[in-house]
Amino acid sequence: MATTGHSDIGDVVEEQVVCIDFCAPIDTNLLDSKSIKLLGLDDNEVILQISGNTFFSGEMQHIVGTHLVFDIKDKPTKGSQHCKQSPKDREEDHNDRHQSVDFLAKCDLKIPMKRIFLEPRTESTTTATTTTHES
Repeated sequence: MATTGHSDIGDVVEEQVVCIDFCAPIDTNLLDSKSIKLLGLDDNEVILQISGNTFFSGEMQHIVGTHLVFDIKDKPTKGSQHCKQSPKDREEDHNDRHQSVDFLAKCDLKIPMKRIFLEPRTESTTTATTTTHES
């Protein structure tokens, strides 16, 4: 996951790749969402918002060593005709599939994320206490 930050010097943009590590299993459909926001990347405390109502929290950490990120794709063998094969031949063909591995990025930072649940503020926590003076 790439993040960008702007400096005070003209149009200089710094880009950095950060690995996000979810501490518990999550619904993989969430990661297909088009609405993903990262808040607090300039601070140590980061909030991840997915699909508007799912939130995660974590702290940025330096990694010992480097994490590499790859894209793995299955490539069927040249002679496979999946729909014309018997179930046994399909299973053997599946075992003979090759994978294509493409390098995407490397990262030296990670954010272990834990799911958080936000609660709406109550009026008592948002209003300041006032004192009245009677004369």
